[in-house]
Amino acid sequence: MDIFGGRQDPVIKFGQKVRLVSTPYVFKKPLYLGHTPFGPNTHALKTRRGDLSMHADKTYATVWTLEATDPNYRFELQGQPIRPNEPLLLKNAATNHFAGSDGT
Repeated sequence: MDIFGGRQDPVIKFGQKVRLVSTPYVFKKPLYLGHTPFGPNTHALKTRRGDLSMHADKTYATVWTLEATDPNYRFELQGQPIRPNEPLLLKNAATNHFAGSDGT
């Protein structure tokens, strides 16, 4: 995980901006999880929404905000440490869309 903005605090917190980086075993250089917004030529095949993919460059499309899953407490938990195995949401900083799964 690459902390966006160069902060080296070892505790990961809600509301923090991060980049998710692949291991060196995947490719010869680091790859970053990014989001490509919906467009006429770019979209996920099943959902017709934005597409998640790995990018070789550190662009703003590869920056993610860590959010709480419960919308009732999302604002209150900003800045609080994330406990191990606690569920969270990934929200892309550039598009403000959450990463999702189709459940398959």
